[in-house]
Amino acid sequence: MHRSCAARAAALLRFPFSSLAVALVAAACGAASPSAGTSLAVPARARHAPPLAAERPEAPPTAEQVLAAYVDATGGRAARDGLVAMRMHGTFTIEKLGISGPMDVIMEAPGRARTTIDLGRLGRQEQGCDGDVAWQKSESGVRILSGAERDRALRTSTIHNELLWRQLYKSVVLVGDAQIDGRPAWKLALTSPDGEIEHRYFDKQSHLEVASERTITTERGAVAALNRVVAYGQFGPVRMPKTIRQTMQTGLEITIAVQDVEWNPPLPPEAFQPPPARAQGMRQ
Repeated sequence: MHRSCAARAAALLRFPFSSLAVALVAAACGAASPSAGTSLAVPARARHAPPLAAERPEAPPTAEQVLAAYVDATGGRAARDGLVAMRMHGTFTIEKLGISGPMDVIMEAPGRARTTIDLGRLGRQEQGCDGDVAWQKSESGVRILSGAERDRALRTSTIHNELLWRQLYKSVVLVGDAQIDGRPAWKLALTSPDGEIEHRYFDKQSHLEVASERTITTERGAVAALNRVVAYGQFGPVRMPKTIRQTMQTGLEITIAVQDVEWNPPLPPEAFQPPPARAQGMRQ
């Protein structure tokens, strides 16, 4: 039942090094499909903050300003100039199952990526995109993604996608105030061209993204998850999430911990293509 858990977990995690790692946990872990319009409940500490009657509210920023502040807080646009490829090593842990293993991610502009997760008895899971064809590989074979799954894979395979939100989303709006762990945050809603909506929370003081929530459609139905950034780390010129904890709608928790990041490593184009050895077993 849990053999392809890791393979379902990569598509809900949005951050560049993990965004390919939830449609790779939910279905195989027995996640029940929510009814239409249902999403994972945000903890009370992450809900909208009540207005303070005694304070005169300041004019809120625009969604564009919130995202620009995040880019600045993580190194700025200039720090990302010339960084066109990345290799990341980390660990992927499913606490409830007591299982942990290595997770490797490679990314290259303009839209190529590959994530590999090895969780021992749960098997080896991979997801990749060569800029056009998006695919998943598990012990059951290779599956070519289509529709909303393919579109999502193309978005999350874009390195430095925080700079390209105008191209990746049809709308980005500021929803309002929120509280994350007792700290004020801005809540943004980002809608993809295929209609998927994700909410992201940005700390008002540090300007860092501290949480996100989304419900996506996979081959096994709708899957909801809440992602929390536990810690950031400095990886070369860019500040990135170092530890992310994801809670699935079933209560299953997944932790991704980044160990090191290499910028601009040589990456052969074939590294992003569907595995040719299993091409005959590919399924849509």
